[in-house]
Amino acid sequence: MLHRLTLRSDAGQGYGRSRGYAVTYNGGNVYVAGYAIGNLSFHSMHNDGKYADHEGTSTVHDSYTDVTVHHDAGTFTDPKYYKDPAGTQHGMDSTIYKINADGVPQSVFAANTETFDGVYGDGSSINGAWSGYSQFNALDGFDAEGDMIAGAGYFRGNLSFPMNDGSTKTLFHKHQGSNYYGFVCKVNMAANKAMWVTDVGMRDNFVYVRSAATTAAGHVLVSGNIKNGAGFINLYPQAG
Repeated sequence: MLHRLTLRSDAGQGYGRSRGYAVTYNGGNVYVAGYAIGNLSFHSMHNDGKYADHEGTSTVHDSYTDVTVHHDAGTFTDPKYYKDPAGTQHGMDSTIYKINADGVPQSVFAANTETFDGVYGDGSSINGAWSGYSQFNALDGFDAEGDMIAGAGYFRGNLSFPMNDGSTKTLFHKHQGSNYYGFVCKVNMAANKAMWVTDVGMRDNFVYVRSAATTAAGHVLVSGNIKNGAGFINLYPQAG
């Protein structure tokens, strides 16, 4: 039985941190979503005190170089330096982890918070007026498609998704400061690629996504609120 899930950001190569904000169960697997800063290594801790990744079990906590389910966010900036282009980004890559019924991590999907260009204040930035930031806040599975997951969250800066057709789709956000847009995507966790992604309907200032749900027809519902404003519920058809 899975007792504790360990999301470990390696601190040996600079600033690292990770958090999980959403969890869902679909097709016999557990999915955990949130964000990662730095090199994120992933395995699970069980009631018997052992740790597991998809290469097996161990009685000791592995170092990040030994854990096989791994994501390099390339993000080592101290969070105090929101406007420091030399640190590349404050960014948090948005991540979804897949764990099987035995509590063994299987794979990771990540949307990349891209490098900050250091331009802010005059509206000319091509990657947001502050450094990038993103996280998944909501998850749900598609009942008829065991490896398909709907994920939603919010971001600033540029957020790039690896797509199922081999391309990369980037969502752009040029507003100054912590003015978040929302996003929603359908992810094939068997391939760790997005089927579709959009921020349509969530491009107001300070959008906070709170939950997501799938329908029997394959649609996705996303709810949230706008800072100092009303809440919203958006419906996204099968193809996004």
